[in-house]
Amino acid sequence: MKAIIFPVLAALTCAIPLTVTAAEPPSAGRDIQKEIGAKISAPFTVAAVGDILEPQPLRREDPGFQALADRIRKADVGFGNLEANLVDLRRFPGPFVGTMSSIDTGDAIKAMGITLVTTANNHTMDGGLPGMRSTNDALDRLGIVHAGPGENLQDARAARYLETPKGRVGLIGIFSVDDTSFIGPRFAKTEATFRNGQLGGAPGLNPLHLTNYHVVSPEQLQSLRQAGALAYGAGRGEPSAAAAAGKPDRYRFFDEWFEAGAAPGAQHFEMNPEDERDILKNVRNGKAYADFLIVTIHAHQSTTWREQGAGGVDHNAPDFLVKLAHESVDNGADMFVAHGVHALHGIEVYKGRPIFYGIS
Repeated sequence: MKAIIFPVLAALTCAIPLTVTAAEPPSAGRDIQKEIGAKISAPFTVAAVGDILEPQPLRREDPGFQALADRIRKADVGFGNLEANLVDLRRFPGPFVGTMSSIDTGDAIKAMGITLVTTANNHTMDGGLPGMRSTNDALDRLGIVHAGPGENLQDARAARYLETPKGRVGLIGIFSVDDTSFIGPRFAKTEATFRNGQLGGAPGLNPLHLTNYHVVSPEQLQSLRQAGALAYGAGRGEPSAAAAAGKPDRYRFFDEWFEAGAAPGAQHFEMNPEDERDILKNVRNGKAYADFLIVTIHAHQSTTWREQGAGGVDHNAPDFLVKLAHESVDNGADMFVAHGVHALHGIEVYKGRPIFYGIS
């Protein structure tokens, strides 16, 4: 586990003009620039780590480990992605899948200085709904603020807040789910759904749905069309006129989308527009109640299928992630943190705000 220590100087961000994009327009009479602008006036430090995977409490006197933990403890906020269910292993009825951890692992995480976590990731439901709720309860008892899952989608997408001596810190947690990969349809059962009045609303995590387009050459796309015509007849797999408007030449071959482009072998992702709009609305609303807002996403998607599907290492951020990070800052995020690819990605300072495209 590596820590990224970022001293956030409010003076750097106060002079940066922000423009709101992609979310719904603000209500009349609201000073949206004031709501989403920088609010903390004192130097402010965030220590961010990537994936926290502890099957049992990690307590070491090793000088290197203690030096790392000490840096997190000295920060104003210690943030991480908790990829485990915290349960009483002696009494928990199950299911037992993936990264289950003993309930006292939470104490060890707190002792390292972690005060803020996202739990929206591909391990949120390893212990089913009881595991998710046990984790939330354990974090509540420890005073570790957590975001990402909820009792319905409105709850899962809302910001959660940590009070610090220098101001209130908000957190929004997201998990990106694409349409065909191993981080795809099988995670539908982990997603929260909207509650409409007193009806509906399944517990789960905050999803960002993606459509994955495999980039091929124009000649390769034509070959796929010919193969598709032989396999299931001409006309199937063609994009609708609405989907094709202003988009690259595309063809759906069985369950996968392909598009003609200049970089065959690459992957292009498009965010579900309703998810994108609703997430950004919550970013803007979250900042209205926070002095400092962190938006974080657990994203396994890579720039090529080789890295995403075969366990390779990709140090470049996928296109949708750059777009989402910029839009989050445009709507009030003071810091954007991505994790999940198990590789370090680039760092960008956009409009005075730090963006970490991959810290684990």
